[in-house]
Amino acid sequence: MLISDSHKFIFVHIRKTGGSSIRDTLVPLSIPKPEDPISKIKSRFLKTENDYRKYAFRNHDGIRIAKKLVPDKIFQSYFKFAFVRNPHSRLVSEYEFIRRTPNHGRHSKVIRMDFEQYIMYQSKRFGAHQVNMLTDKNGVVLMDFIGKFENLQEDWNHVTDILGIENKELGHKKKSGIKSYDSYYTEKTHELVARLWKRDFETFGYS
Repeated sequence: MLISDSHKFIFVHIRKTGGSSIRDTLVPLSIPKPEDPISKIKSRFLKTENDYRKYAFRNHDGIRIAKKLVPDKIFQSYFKFAFVRNPHSRLVSEYEFIRRTPNHGRHSKVIRMDFEQYIMYQSKRFGAHQVNMLTDKNGVVLMDFIGKFENLQEDWNHVTDILGIENKELGHKKKSGIKSYDSYYTEKTHELVARLWKRDFETFGYS
């Protein structure tokens, strides 16, 4: 997550939605992330840091953490945005990225899974469901704008217009080297994802 007081935004970075390219532009505009061990311990383990300017946000923290830490007047006034992706292609992209990245924290576990096993594994992880990252505990969307990976550059243009920042053409970092998403799916796994990620499909308008 990135928060900027100078440009008044909160960006929730969902994995495999083009966020790494977006971060290149937003990081210099955002509050510096505390890197010292004490800040990380207070934020992550002791949970005693209540000042959002000193909190060590993780790259992929959800909006609920910002809602908890940022004063309500500021939270309501800042432009809150994120990008999402069709769950079918997002699952394949992350599956292959983890398998091809030996230093990834979940590489040793995922490398032993076939794709169906990975689907079931991901279905149990809170952050694997994009809707969980962008809503409160009651399922109410807290974002002002949700762009789509499938329309990344155009939606990013909209964000830069609102923020009044320089618009750079987004590159594609962390490519997974996938030739065809459809080749990963059987009828069974296709329907499995449609069922397990039903809220993502309905909330973000994917068919």
